[in-house]
Amino acid sequence: RCTLRGRGDLHDTSLWTPRHPWPPGDDTRARLLGDGSRWCSLEGMLPGPQGAERPAGVAILDHPGNPNHPTPWYASTRADTYGDEGWSNFVNAAFLWHGPLEVAAGEELRLRHRVVTWDDESDPDRIDSEWDRWVSR
Repeated sequence: RCTLRGRGDLHDTSLWTPRHPWPPGDDTRARLLGDGSRWCSLEGMLPGPQGAERPAGVAILDHPGNPNHPTPWYASTRADTYGDEGWSNFVNAAFLWHGPLEVAAGEELRLRHRVVTWDDESDPDRIDSEWDRWVSR
């Protein structure tokens, strides 16, 4: 399983998938509940030097050989997800979202994910390129 919990000071965060390139400021980017896609990113603003802020982000890429690919994502940037104040910021590759997976005794379950980070403006095309390069190896 691949889960990411974002920094507490990453704020004004949003979620992206290739199927949901929401426009900035759209509140629907705050939560994903079982939406399947080949990657999911969490991005927002980080404090920088002398109080300046800078964009940053992280994406989890799902390999096509994983069970239930494209994986359903469970992700949120909403504090009320856990009743906390501030930003929740988590992404979970929830491959069991839509039902169980049987693994026989002695059988191996292999999950492959890749994590990509950046410290500038997000570019979904760049994430798509990283995914293409990774799975073509």
